[in-house]
Amino acid sequence: MPAAPVFIPLRDFWSRYFEMTSRASPPLRESVALQRYLEAVFGELTHHAFDSLEVLPTRITCADCRNNTPERRDAVCETHLGVLTGIFQAMSHVPMEATRALDPDGQCVVTMNLATVGGVPVTAFATRLDHVELFHGAGQTMLFDRRAGMTYQLVPTAAAVMALLDRSQSSADLAAVTGLTDTAVRTILDQFYTAGWVSCRFDTAA
Repeated sequence: MPAAPVFIPLRDFWSRYFEMTSRASPPLRESVALQRYLEAVFGELTHHAFDSLEVLPTRITCADCRNNTPERRDAVCETHLGVLTGIFQAMSHVPMEATRALDPDGQCVVTMNLATVGGVPVTAFATRLDHVELFHGAGQTMLFDRRAGMTYQLVPTAAAVMALLDRSQSSADLAAVTGLTDTAVRTILDQFYTAGWVSCRFDTAA
């Protein structure tokens, strides 16, 4: 008997797709750059105006939306929210969720925020994997990847983060100890994860 097909909601599909395709070269966290990036995706569907790109929650006003009519198509809105979620996850290196509401002028306002578990915002936790070793040589912090058989020199910021990952650490804790911004820590963790040097999980408690 054939297996039942798996249904993936439209928003989830586009979120996953755009996170994967944007992760290698995400847009800058800057209004003009992000507007141009989204225009390349959506064309003339709407004009995006951003509020608070550096601090969550981020509000996005969708002005002059061609789908904002009495015949509004929900599939267009769900695709739009999915794409935004995926792109913001690629930029911020954390799970995100989007909500939509109408402002007094009848325009859509999308709010991007950290995803939640049981109503509590998630936190990133990372741990150095067993095949990764740190050592010092010629005044530099070096990383040896036993699985790949390769040695890498770490820049000071990356070395400071990796040195703390002998046990599970949240991005907030790493930022507090290293003095880096939370965004910088999440970016470094994402690079470590992509290289296969750390395990990452998102939860509400260590």
